Amino acid sequence: MREDGRIVAFSSGLLLIRLILGVVLFARGGAILFNWWTTEYGMTAYSSYLDLHGFNFLIGATYWAWLLGLVQFVGGILIIFGLMTRLSSLLNAILMILIMAVMEYEAGWFIVFYGTGTGEYQGGIEYTLLLAGVCFGLFLTGAGKYSLDSGFAVKKKEAPAKPPETKTE
Repeated sequence: MREDGRIVAFSSGLLLIRLILGVVLFARGGAILFNWWTTEYGMTAYSSYLDLHGFNFLIGATYWAWLLGLVQFVGGILIIFGLMTRLSSLLNAILMILIMAVMEYEAGWFIVFYGTGTGEYQGGIEYTLLLAGVCFGLFLTGAGKYSLDSGFAVKKKEAPAKPPETKTE
C-alpha cells in the first residue's frame, strides 16, 4: 500500500510533538523524583511547595508529589516511545488541569520570575495549560504511525477476493 503524503506528514508531526512533550515530562518527573538537573528542587522541596499552595487534600502533599513525579517521569518515557500514549497523555492532562485548578489559577495567566535564583516566583497557568492541551490533543489523536502503539495495534485483515459467480444452466 502506498502512503499518502498527508499520512506521512501527520505521523511525522505527531512524532515531533511526542518527542518534545515526552522529554519535557521526563525531565520534570526526574527533577521531582531524583533531583536531576536541579540543586534546589527534589521530592522534599516539591512536597513543601505543594503543601504551601494547598495541594495536600485527600492523600497529603508528599503522596501527591510522588504521584505527580511518577506520572510525569514514566508518562514521559511512554510518550517518547509511543507506548500506551493515550493513557499516559490523559493522566498527565488530568494532573495538569488539577494543578492549574488548585494552585495556579489564582496567580493569573502569566508565569512571572521576579528575580533569578531568589525564589520570587508567581506561577501562572500558561505553561501548565500548554502542557495539558498538548497532552489532551495527543490523547485524542493517538501516537501516530511512528510509534510502538501502531506496532501493537489490531489490524483488520482483508477478506480474500471472491471469484465472480458464474451462472450455469
